[in-house]
Amino acid sequence: MAKRKLTKRADGRYQSQIYLGTDENGKRIIKTLYGRTQKELEEKECLLKVKLSRGFDIKAERKTFGEWAELFLRMKESKNVSAGRLANYGYALMKFEPLYQYPLEKLYPIDFQRIIDSWAKENPNTGKPSSKALLTEMKRAANGVYRMAISNRVVEFNPIADVEISAIQKKEPKRILTEEEQRWIREMPHRAQTAAMIMLYAGLRRGELVPLMWNDIDFAAGTISITKTVECINGKFILKDGAKSENSVRTITMPHILKNFLLEEKQKKVVSLYVVPDAKGCMMSENSFRRMWQSYMTQLNFRYGDFSAYGSRTSVHDPKGVPMVIEGFTAHQLRHTYASILYMAGVDVVTAKELMGHADIQTTLEIYTHLSKTYKKKEVSKLDEYLANAE
Repeated sequence: MAKRKLTKRADGRYQSQIYLGTDENGKRIIKTLYGRTQKELEEKECLLKVKLSRGFDIKAERKTFGEWAELFLRMKESKNVSAGRLANYGYALMKFEPLYQYPLEKLYPIDFQRIIDSWAKENPNTGKPSSKALLTEMKRAANGVYRMAISNRVVEFNPIADVEISAIQKKEPKRILTEEEQRWIREMPHRAQTAAMIMLYAGLRRGELVPLMWNDIDFAAGTISITKTVECINGKFILKDGAKSENSVRTITMPHILKNFLLEEKQKKVVSLYVVPDAKGCMMSENSFRRMWQSYMTQLNFRYGDFSAYGSRTSVHDPKGVPMVIEGFTAHQLRHTYASILYMAGVDVVTAKELMGHADIQTTLEIYTHLSKTYKKKEVSKLDEYLANAE
């Protein structure tokens, strides 16, 4: 390190300049330090020397939070993070755009706390308080940026670590299909019935269901092997070898109800390579899956809905229109219902984690904890009914 230059500025502060080297274009890089007294300036110089001796990249400190956020996203992309996960990181980091112009070392916990609290109070896109999930994603993404910077010996302190999340919005409970709705799925024939049965009784994600082939199903062993997935990118399903994560590659034991159903389906249909193909027998596109699901909800609504308040309905194409009187459900809600079936059947949380393909057992524990609270309330209500009838 070159000899420092000590000068006293017109504002009374002392100043010194430290030569750090050159950039990629050969331009000299100078670090300017300030102190109200010579002692304060000497302390700052001492701290800089310590950082240099410990291998910290002082030159990189000049990069802003925005530049490091971009580096973080590139790093994640190079590690083959899914497009959806990458988009979530980018979406979360954009919430901190007001901090993008500042160097990492110039930001403090209060800077991030203010933004987190602002989004907790009101999401500008909805006008409502943000969900805890969004706030957690924001903190996770910013934390990833600082962890990367720390591992590259650019900064020592992670200000996001001390940020607290206090969501105002209450988390909506995940919808579980009623026993009646599950019966609808078992009873009503439809080209989406196979998809619904598999997601309800094996817990597959939509991305795992779409590329599922008949040779992934071992009827002798009664198992389904999950070895591939599709990812929706710009409205198109892109096939990927391997599942969503390392833990998502798994073998699921089918309950007899699903095994018997699939055996019958395979025997009575013109066999495609895919278990749930499109009309041409090929792998479904995002649009074909969406249209199939919309048709499924329409048919379920017409067959099981109560239209007494609207007069009779003789056809799903009734010119008077067919109002949606049932509560529709999504593919992912079937997967969550599968988790509730595992819970009600007494399947332990470790086995449930493996069957669901969760990367972290904490995810499974959260579902089981929520289900435990829900069903305990139902059991207590049964006690209330019994006591009321006994009076």
